[in-house]
This record gives sequence, C-alpha cells and structure tokens, in this order.
Amino acid sequence: MTVLAACAEARPGQLDVDASGPPADAPRSDGAAVNDDAAPPVDAAPDDAAVADGAAPPTGTFAFQNGVAPTAGYQGCADTYLAQRAADTSHGGASTLNVDGDDPNLTGQDLHILVRWDVTTLPAGARAAHIRIAFNVADAAANQAYQLFALRRAWVEDEATWQRAAAGTPWQGVGASGVEDRAAQSLGSVRASDDGPIVVTLGAAGVAVVQGWIDDPSTNHGLTIVGDDNTNGLDLDASDVDDGPHRPRLEIELGR
Repeated sequence: MTVLAACAEARPGQLDVDASGPPADAPRSDGAAVNDDAAPPVDAAPDDAAVADGAAPPTGTFAFQNGVAPTAGYQGCADTYLAQRAADTSHGGASTLNVDGDDPNLTGQDLHILVRWDVTTLPAGARAAHIRIAFNVADAAANQAYQLFALRRAWVEDEATWQRAAAGTPWQGVGASGVEDRAAQSLGSVRASDDGPIVVTLGAAGVAVVQGWIDDPSTNHGLTIVGDDNTNGLDLDASDVDDGPHRPRLEIELGR
C-alpha cells in the first residue's frame, strides 16, 4: 500500500500516517508494485462545520483498521470465515481468514471470508473517489484469484457460520451464496503469490458500493471473498491478529 504523507493536526477519522501501514512497495493483488509517486496526497482535514448545500465536499484520505486508524481505539472492523466442512461452527475470533475452493484437499468443499468496516466517522458530505483495501497474506495461494462481492445481508461476527448469518437467521444460500446474501457483480480480486502485504484497488463499481455505505450505513454489510473453483487456499491475517498493521485495512480517498 502506498504510504501517504502525514497531515498535521488531522481530525479524528482522517488518515494519520505512521509506520503502521503496509510498506510502500507492497504488491497490489495483481502482483504489481504500488507506485509511491502516483499516490494522492493526504489533504488537510475539512472544516468541522457540516457541509452546506452547494459547498465543496470534504477531501482527504481516511483509513479504517482495528487498533490503528482512524485512532488506536477503532474497533469497527468485523471479520470471519465460513467453512463448509464445519457448517455450524463460527470462526469470528480466528486470527486468520481462510478462503478456498477445496478444503480439506480433494473434497471440493469451500471456505468464504466475510469482512466489514464501520465508516460512519467520515465527515458530512463525503464523496468516495478511490478505494483501497490492504491485507497481510499469511499463506499465499499460488497466485490464484479470489473474487470480492458486496454482501446484502446483515451478519454477526461471532455467530455467522456456513449455514447462518446470525443466530436464528439462515443465509438464503449456504456460505452467503444466495442472491439475497451477496451481489452478483465482482468488485475486484485478491491474488497473492507470496506472503506479506497486498493492496486491492476497487474500480468504479466498488467505489459506488462504498459510497452507498457512506450515504446509508444500514446498507453496509461489508464484503465476501470467494473462489469456489480454486484449489489452493489463501490465508489472510484477521482483525484479531496481534500485529495491528497486519489487520485488514480500508482506505477511502474522498474527492469532488
């Protein structure tokens, strides 16, 4: 992930850059190195006053990562994985997130990741321009691509399983696979051939999804990562891993 220049006296919620994020040479999910020269600067924090009609919207880059950003007290990232082989078991407290299309080996059973960030601290009038998601790869997947989809159903981190989104609430399709569970359009892919930090940059469809979370927080059910046809699993550090900078991180660059 690109390391952004620090902004003096940043307001709560704005990216306060330190050495905690992935290094500037972290590869993107397609294997390309992040170009630090191309990174947009972190703009000054917007005024505390609400944005009036017709006023320019706030700008800046805001990061969300448990225990790190926007403050050390942030705990708004929830994540878990769903395991077909253990259909009634919750993995909300796991330190790694596992996705696979063949677990255990040669069974064809799947693992799906769920991840969500609370972004309600963004300033009034925020308009998403660019979205980056950083993960730390604990075990790479031989460069196989895993797809990201927007989730449509609310879920509870320590209750979600392959069968249910929360206690007493089943998924429409097991593993959050139903049309009422997740959107059909892929927002991007996670691909890693080596362990370590990676960055996924979402396209226009992903930016639109995140803007929807900003405009109406009740629609923010996060993302799922799947790859049911893959045969080599991918393990990512979860929000419960001890090393804060390795936890899933969402960056929202605001624009006009």
